[in-house]
Amino acid sequence: MVWVLRDPFGFVFTRFKERKQGMTRCSIRSLVASATALVAAFAMGATGAVAANAAEQTADLKIHNAAGRTFTALKVGDYTQVLPPAQEGGEGSVSVATVANPAQVKTSSTKALSAMFGTDPVPDGVTTDPIAYVATNWGVGSDGATTPTDAGKPQYDGKVRLFLNNLWKDADFRNLFDSDSAITKTAAEGTDTVEFTGIPQGEYVLVDKTAHTADNGVTLPMFVSTTAKTEGGTRVDVKGMTEDIDAKGEAPGTPQKTTDKADYNVGDTVRFTIKATVPTYLGYDAGTYDLKMNDTLTKGLTFDAAKANVTVTLNKLGTDQVLATIPAGTPGYALTTDSDMSNGGKIVFDLSSFFRDLITKGDGHYAGAQIVIKYDTTLNANAIDTTPGDVHNSASLEYSNDPNASISGEPASPGKTPEGKAKVYTYNFDLTKINKATNEKLAGAKFSISKGGADLKFVKLADGSYRKAMATDAPASTVTTVETGAQGNLAIKGVASGDDYQVKETEAPNGFMTLKDLSFGVKILPNYGPDASGEQELKTLEYGFAADPYGLAQMTSSTKGSYQLMNVKSLTQLPLTGAAGIMFLVIVGGLMVAAGVCIYLASMRSKRDASSAVHA
Repeated sequence: MVWVLRDPFGFVFTRFKERKQGMTRCSIRSLVASATALVAAFAMGATGAVAANAAEQTADLKIHNAAGRTFTALKVGDYTQVLPPAQEGGEGSVSVATVANPAQVKTSSTKALSAMFGTDPVPDGVTTDPIAYVATNWGVGSDGATTPTDAGKPQYDGKVRLFLNNLWKDADFRNLFDSDSAITKTAAEGTDTVEFTGIPQGEYVLVDKTAHTADNGVTLPMFVSTTAKTEGGTRVDVKGMTEDIDAKGEAPGTPQKTTDKADYNVGDTVRFTIKATVPTYLGYDAGTYDLKMNDTLTKGLTFDAAKANVTVTLNKLGTDQVLATIPAGTPGYALTTDSDMSNGGKIVFDLSSFFRDLITKGDGHYAGAQIVIKYDTTLNANAIDTTPGDVHNSASLEYSNDPNASISGEPASPGKTPEGKAKVYTYNFDLTKINKATNEKLAGAKFSISKGGADLKFVKLADGSYRKAMATDAPASTVTTVETGAQGNLAIKGVASGDDYQVKETEAPNGFMTLKDLSFGVKILPNYGPDASGEQELKTLEYGFAADPYGLAQMTSSTKGSYQLMNVKSLTQLPLTGAAGIMFLVIVGGLMVAAGVCIYLASMRSKRDASSAVHA
C-alpha cells in the first residue's frame, strides 16, 4: 500500500508497507523516491486515468457507546487525491494536506508538533504541512502510532496522543470547536450512537462536548481518518480508516469490596480486598492527573498502618495474575488516614504519582487492568452491640475524568464512583438459668464455653455479660469461667459462626445439684447472599441446638439465639426421658436390686441363725 501526501509546496511524501515472512515494515522513501512517485502521479493524471480531486466526496462517522453524549468534529486534513487500487499495482493511495481554512489549524498544529521535538531539529514537513506529517509518520496504522502494549487503540495512544494533548492546550485551537468550522452532533434519544452523516472525507479531530460532572466523565480527543472515495465514488480501503468509533474508554465502575471470610470474633484480623478497574489515563496532563481510593471504616474496626500489611497491585482483570506491584512512595502510592483510627475513620490510597509517571512515559497499557488493594484491620469491642451489617467498609475511586480540562489546565471536579461496601458480622447468644420446680431465675451458675475442644476466654462487661477476649486484653482481665447474673442471665458477645459452642455447667447455684457432663451445644447458622448491588450480606440468621444428656436445656428463640437451662435439687426432678431418664431408671433399678439382695441376705442369715439355735 502507498500513501501519497502532498504539502503546500508540491512535495510528495510516500509510505510503503512491505510484507515479508508475516512481518509488516513501514518506511519513508527518500526524496528521489518521492520525486519518482510525484512524476508517476502527474503522468497518471495527464492520461486521464484517474480523477485528481477527491475533496468533494463525503463519508460517515458513527460514535458508539455514546448515549446522552455530544461530540464536535473539526476537519483538520483534506484527502486531496484518492487513487484506486487498479492503478497502483493492486493497492490504493491517498494524498493528505492540512486544511487551508481555518488557517488556525495549521498554526496550532505546527506549534503542537514542534513542541514534541524539544531541542532536536524540527523536520521540514512539520512546518510546511503538519497534518500530512502526522498522517504519514504517526497516522492510524503506522508503526509509530501505538505503543507495543496498546496496539489497537490508536485514538488513545502514542505520538498521536501527545500531539493531540499539545494541540488541545492551545486555546485558539479549542475555540475552533465553537466556531462555524466545526460540526456538532448529539446521540438521539434512546440510542447510544452519535452519527455524523455526509461530512467531507478527510482527517478529523473529535472532541467530547458532553457536560462534565463528577459521575459523568468525557472521553479523550481523538484523531480520526474517515473512509476514502475517488472522485468517481470508488471506495479505497486503507488500514486505519474507519467509520465506526468506540468512544467509551476504560471506566472504573463500582469498586468490589470483600473480606477473607464473612464473620469474625471480636479481636480477629479482618483482611479487606478492594478491586477497581483502572480508567483510561493516557492523554491526561501528567502534572495534574489524580487517582485515589477513598476508604471509610465504620466503628467496630481498627486500622493500624504499622500492622496493616498493605499490598497494592495491578492485576489482569478478573484474575490473580499480577501485572505490576505498586510500591509505597513516589512513583507509587501514598497512604494517609484520619488522626485516630482506633474505631473507624478514613483511609486514602493515593496512586496519582504512579499513574503520572506512566503518563510521562507514554505507557497506557494498564488501562482496563484491575487495581487490587489489600490490608488488615481488627474487629474491636465496639462491634458487639451493633445491628448486623452496621460494621462495614466503604470504598470509592476518585479520579480525573475530564481530559480536556486536564490538558488545557481548566478546573474540573474529579470523577467519583459509587461506593462498594463490605460488611463484617459478629454474633451473640444468651442463656437464662432457672429453678426447674419454680421457674425462679438463678444467679451464680458457673460455666465454661469451648469451641473445637478448646476453652475460650472472655472479658466481663457487666453482671452476667461477657465478650470474647482479644489478644490485646490484659491477661488479668480475662476469664475462662462465666457466671449468671442476678437475674439468671448470661450473655455471650462477639463470637463467630463455625463449630458448635459447648456450654458446660461447672458449678450449680447454691442448693442445687451439679450434674456431671451437663452441657449443651449452640450453633450459629448465618446465611449470606448478594444484595441488589452484588455485595455479600446477611440474608437470614438462625441458631441451632444440641441437647444436654439430662433434658434440662432448651432453645427459646432460634432467631435471637436464646437458651434456657434448668437446675434441680434432687435426682427425682430429672425428666424421665432420654439419657437422664435412662440413668434414673438404672439408678432406681440398681437400688431395687441392691435392696432385694439385702433382703435376701438378711433372710438367709435369719434362717442360719434359727437353724443354729435348734441344734444347740
